[in-house]
Amino acid sequence: MSPTTSQRTIRVRRLVPGITVDQLQDAAKFSAKPKRRSIFSSAKKNQSSADIPVCFLAEQNEHLVSTVTFGSAQEKSKATEHLEKTRKWSIDSDFLGVTVLRCPEDVDLDICAVHGLGGNAFDTWMGLTNMWLRDTLPRSPPFDRARTMTYGYDSTLINKKSNDRIKDWADDLLRQIGHIRTGAHERKRPILFICHSLGGIVAREAMVRLDRHSRQFDGIELELCGLIFLSTPHSGTTEADWNGFLLILSEMVLGVRPREIVNELKSFNTSSVDSEEDFTAMSDVPPFHCFCEGDKTFVAGKYRQIVTQASAGFYGRKADKILNVDHHQICKFDDPFSPAYINVLARLHKIRRADNVQEIIDSLRQPDPQSRIIALTGMGGIGKTEILLEVAFRLRNITNVFSIKPTDAISTELALLQIATSIGHELLSIRYKNADLASIWRTYGPDQRIHAFKTWLGHPDNQPSVFIVDDLDGFGDERLIAAALPSEAQIILYSTRDPTIMESLERQGKAYHIPDMSVDEMASLMNAVLRKSGSRITNHAITEVELEAIATIVSGHALGACRAITYILNVLSQTSDKPATTFIQTFSGSKWEARKRFIEYKPRFGLSIIETFNTSLERMQNHKEAAIKLLELMAFLSNINISLHSRDFFSVERPWLENLKTDLPDYEIFADGLDGQNEYLLELERVSIGVRPVIPGSLQIHPLWVECIQQRAEHGGRLRWLRQILTLCYESFSRTTQQHACVLPAFKENAIMIATRFDIPYRDLCGTDDMWTWLKSSLPEVDEGPSDLLAPSIRSDITTVSAFASANSDDDLNYPGGPSKLHEDAAVEVAVKQSEVAEPFTELTAKTTSLDAPQNPISSLHEQCKAATKAITSSNPGMMSEELTATLTHRYLRLLQTLKDIEEDEKSKATIPDHRIRCLEIYDMLVEMAPVFRSRNPKLADLLVKRKGVFVEMSNASGE
Repeated sequence: MSPTTSQRTIRVRRLVPGITVDQLQDAAKFSAKPKRRSIFSSAKKNQSSADIPVCFLAEQNEHLVSTVTFGSAQEKSKATEHLEKTRKWSIDSDFLGVTVLRCPEDVDLDICAVHGLGGNAFDTWMGLTNMWLRDTLPRSPPFDRARTMTYGYDSTLINKKSNDRIKDWADDLLRQIGHIRTGAHERKRPILFICHSLGGIVAREAMVRLDRHSRQFDGIELELCGLIFLSTPHSGTTEADWNGFLLILSEMVLGVRPREIVNELKSFNTSSVDSEEDFTAMSDVPPFHCFCEGDKTFVAGKYRQIVTQASAGFYGRKADKILNVDHHQICKFDDPFSPAYINVLARLHKIRRADNVQEIIDSLRQPDPQSRIIALTGMGGIGKTEILLEVAFRLRNITNVFSIKPTDAISTELALLQIATSIGHELLSIRYKNADLASIWRTYGPDQRIHAFKTWLGHPDNQPSVFIVDDLDGFGDERLIAAALPSEAQIILYSTRDPTIMESLERQGKAYHIPDMSVDEMASLMNAVLRKSGSRITNHAITEVELEAIATIVSGHALGACRAITYILNVLSQTSDKPATTFIQTFSGSKWEARKRFIEYKPRFGLSIIETFNTSLERMQNHKEAAIKLLELMAFLSNINISLHSRDFFSVERPWLENLKTDLPDYEIFADGLDGQNEYLLELERVSIGVRPVIPGSLQIHPLWVECIQQRAEHGGRLRWLRQILTLCYESFSRTTQQHACVLPAFKENAIMIATRFDIPYRDLCGTDDMWTWLKSSLPEVDEGPSDLLAPSIRSDITTVSAFASANSDDDLNYPGGPSKLHEDAAVEVAVKQSEVAEPFTELTAKTTSLDAPQNPISSLHEQCKAATKAITSSNPGMMSEELTATLTHRYLRLLQTLKDIEEDEKSKATIPDHRIRCLEIYDMLVEMAPVFRSRNPKLADLLVKRKGVFVEMSNASGE
């Protein structure tokens, strides 16, 4: 019997050079239905997307290969038969060997999927409508630069002719990959293996074979590999577990393979045990992660657990359980916003980040002295210590690793003494031969033991030893910093908040800056914290949407993510049924005391966020007072979430500034400008409170640090800075015409937003009645006393992300580029707020902050949509900038979510007249505006029409 074939997809090879996807698609479409449509016909009447085959072209070994997915097995069969008769193409659907699915021009990563027992290399990963490795993953940065491929092998149980063994499959996998990775640059490229079921055992064995026989396999290196295991049965607690597993698998594919292959899978069979032990004993264990299914699988009339959580984990690591998927579904993702896909994507991010760890290790092994001294730089709490620990963990079985984290001269000596004592008298073997080393060692005092350790460290036999120092700049004194790095050590790795510290050291090296973690990495980290929390999260489960919103709040800060989860579970859960929602709302409104409690929250072990921030302030050595004052001003001017930087504020010319000396308590700092603050900026950079951006500009301050700064300023400081900023904005508008009109409104709105977040009355921001009149023009409504109104046209990105993610749980609205693209689009909002086209949306989003804000939300939404429709339809879409289109798309999707909320609000239906009619009219207006966003979502209008139809059916059913 032949290997398993794909139901709806074919692989096409031997294609002529220059063929396009459109040409291939036309040929496939015509071949699937030759009697109904001519290949030369351009008519598309009554044609649905299901009628059009999904085609992708990729380059493989300098030739083109295509995968073509049809709407049904019948269409695939017809097309295959017709194309084999009329074309000289090579067509198959067994997908044996390697098949490249997508290959962008600037590839920086290879991803290879390995299927399981009785599977097909394509259909294993194919959902109802989506083959995620081909259709979804390439649209999820940074994997848009990954070459994705599948590896197929004959794993059918009932193929009696096959004598393949797991080692043979493993060898074939490595050779096939080697044939694909032919160029020198390709062979140095990282590769990730995504494995399902038995495919994980094949890939695991491949790693062992590669470790032992690397010269036999060209094109792939062990230290460049990473693995994701999806329900791979690594081991079982009893032999009965494995026999049961094999029996179920046999029933699933209706056959049994030769006895020796089945036996090889048993955990108590010598070959299988050796395979697992050999993997864990490798010189370099590649980074990996294990998942298992959360649901039982329907097999032979019963629901059975195919792979247990215990058998899916190994090497001392527990497998993560993915809920609501069985053994078949764990590797199929139709929805890019599903928790299962997000979990796997997050782990892919983490393993890809682990490649950075391998890069550090590779550098430490280089003969070049400068490559063997590495500084990890980054702000406090960003994850430098975690990377140091990962490096130490990977090297622990390869060489000696010594790690210290001193804070002063005494703790340094104690740390070195502890290392020397742990090694003991063996340190003396270099100096004394054939002597009673233990007796001599007992006569040594502390200083002598430390000296003995350093002498031993400098011996040629011990030069591969790695010396690690965590938080080097914690000393403060340059002399002590230098003393913490033994001159005898040849390989040194240290972490520091000061990116300039290496310049002051005698021994130069390389610096690696640790960037903020991605949203997916944040979600993965927070999931890990949740798992450690165990039973305490049972009644307070945090959804994936909430995790994404929390990740956005902490903005890639590892410590912030950990503190957020523990604060939600330990503190907010005491008084809230939905603690995660409460936390998110805290950062989207004016509850500044609640935010302060969070940044001051200190767990039993470790520092709070504000303590970590204050540690950086304490390490300032020069111009501390002036630098902190500048930092405060920058915190009230900057907002990296909306691309707002203090340098733009200072760029405005103010020849009349001296006339405002009495109105500006901090006149000198405004008069000097940023150019006069260089020494202070350098001091902020040295403690990583300010990070120099890739594109030249003012230092960027992390949002968590901005919150810390604004909280530390207290009410008087906040009011002082906001009044000065708004005074300068007002005077600039009053004294000049049109100058910097595109810059200052953004700072004005940012100041209003900060005042709202800290519950500062708007009137208190103004020193004169004229200025108050000017400020009121930007407010939707005002209150002479303390105000809890949200600032106009400003809504928290956190609320936006959360609402948008909820909207996109519906398959009808998939935002192009995913959540990360949404964040990018949100970042350009303020820069285009002055656009005439954007103004109706600005007003609209201000008035639809929540369903409870207006007394008649549907009327408010209806009126504002009318204004937006008039402005947007009268504009020329071709003249809109990319930034403006991005901003309007971002807001437009928020309007859709608001409409959806109103539809589902039973209170509105009961109390608002003509609810159904107004909703339908709003749908019509949104459809009319949709063409403007065609470049970002071509199907938007069709999707809206579809959703409108669903709304009509639901309202008819409810008797409206």
